[in-house]
Amino acid sequence: MFTRRWIIFGICASLFLMSLFYRASSAIIAPDLMHDLRLTHEALGLLGAAFFYSFAVVQIPLGLVLDRIGPRITMSILNILATAGAVVFAHAGGLTGGVIGRALLGLGMAANLMGPLKLFTNWFDPRRFATLSGLLLSLGTLGSLAAATPLAILVQCLGWRRAFYSLAGLNALLAVCLMGFV
Repeated sequence: MFTRRWIIFGICASLFLMSLFYRASSAIIAPDLMHDLRLTHEALGLLGAAFFYSFAVVQIPLGLVLDRIGPRITMSILNILATAGAVVFAHAGGLTGGVIGRALLGLGMAANLMGPLKLFTNWFDPRRFATLSGLLLSLGTLGSLAAATPLAILVQCLGWRRAFYSLAGLNALLAVCLMGFV
């Protein structure tokens, strides 16, 4: 039981890390996006905002869904949507495809903070909640850092499209692990 709890924590922290990574990623690849998708500065702003708009819209019903259906199913489904979003984004030929991909990413990442917090109440002693929450937030912040130089290096090696296809694969793997371990 002890090990399983910490595996679940690790999966949740990884998913939250992915959420913060995706939030910041468009800023790092902005020049590539502007060139490949033929975007103006305004269109690039809309592309970046699509993540946040969809993320924000789902927050109120998300709490109800987490309580009603549970974090395992909710997070798994949403992370599969995020995987699809990363694929759509990587495959985008213009602004419309990019916005759809980023919006799906925002929707898919929406439960990766509140879902883990709900899981912690089920899997850990309540006295550890504050520590676990702080640790989750700390580890998740590494996602913002990973979206800087590490993403720039990955994009240099693979190109931004292949990088996002790879991230989609990682996101799918984490969703499957969440479904299997929780």
